[in-house]
Amino acid sequence: MFFAVIRQAFEDLRTSAWNTNPRRKDARDWLLHDTKDFFLICTLADVDADQIRNIASRYIAHLDQGGAPKRIILADGE
Repeated sequence: MFFAVIRQAFEDLRTSAWNTNPRRKDARDWLLHDTKDFFLICTLADVDADQIRNIASRYIAHLDQGGAPKRIILADGE
């Protein structure tokens, strides 16, 4: 269940209106900025928060540079 929260944040990044969609901005902020719940969700999902943040940073940089939204495959080990 907690891993689904992380997956949803990445899906929210893929929405069509990169700069104007509030869900996309919320997902971006949640993935990139230190918040207690980000680290808690990563811990409960049994994933490395730094690794998730690294993936998110590279993907967001790709989008910021005009790259097409891509589906990011995150595996939770189940």
